[in-house]
Amino acid sequence: MSPPSPSNPTESFYDNAATHTFYSTLWGGEDVHIGIYSLRSTPSIRTASRLAVSHLASRLSQPPTSCTRVLDLGSGYGGAARYLATVYKCKVTCLNLSEVQNEYNRDRNRQEGLDHLIEVRKGDFEDTGLEDGAFELVWSQDAFLHSRDRRRLFREIERVLVKEGGELVFTDPMAQEGADKEALKPVLRRLQLENLETVKGYEEHLKWIGFADVQYEDLSENLGEHYGLLSEELEKRKRELVGEEKMDEVGWERVREGMKEAEKVAKRGDYIWGAFCCRR
Repeated sequence: MSPPSPSNPTESFYDNAATHTFYSTLWGGEDVHIGIYSLRSTPSIRTASRLAVSHLASRLSQPPTSCTRVLDLGSGYGGAARYLATVYKCKVTCLNLSEVQNEYNRDRNRQEGLDHLIEVRKGDFEDTGLEDGAFELVWSQDAFLHSRDRRRLFREIERVLVKEGGELVFTDPMAQEGADKEALKPVLRRLQLENLETVKGYEEHLKWIGFADVQYEDLSENLGEHYGLLSEELEKRKRELVGEEKMDEVGWERVREGMKEAEKVAKRGDYIWGAFCCRR
């Protein structure tokens, strides 16, 4: 008897074989988020994605220590968790819906000798099942867009963070205020989303759960370049991806078209990206 299909659209999207091949191959099997290209003269997707991790870590009010408990929401392949565990020796709990990504994450952690610092759990970040006040730092990169109830998501973050000195840092793709909703439809369709949040919307959620110190950094200049490079890489590596049956022709074409649409709306300014650093 085959296992039941995932009921959550996010889980279905990331467990899909073509999606897994796309992210694991073009990102190098570490990250599943947008990269920072503006700080490098010779960009590559993998390097830029890793730079996004180190840049977000640099925005923390103070470096994590071996006593810091970190929760990575929507942890993907676990690249950020391995970076934090390696550099700061902190303990990281990865919470992620895709079991395809989770198994990959666990294997990499074992290979790199980090499984004693990193725990990988399958779960929904709107209902983590974790203890109250269990973490000093909540971290997330380009995952909150998948939330079906962002008010509930932020209430859960407020619950699991320590009451004094707790910190939340995250990046996310968003809609510009007053964005052309028709123009964003291809982005929403590819990612199986109903909507995208705005900067103002996130600021309201953060104020609602009591964050007095919220800093936003606009990183949108990287977004169009990121999707443009992905589209180029898909073209260059079509023979590898399709010829070796890692993706079928239809899946390859669907992903390529999605990258082109995302690049177009990012360069128009309707689709934006940025980082939030929030302290209690």
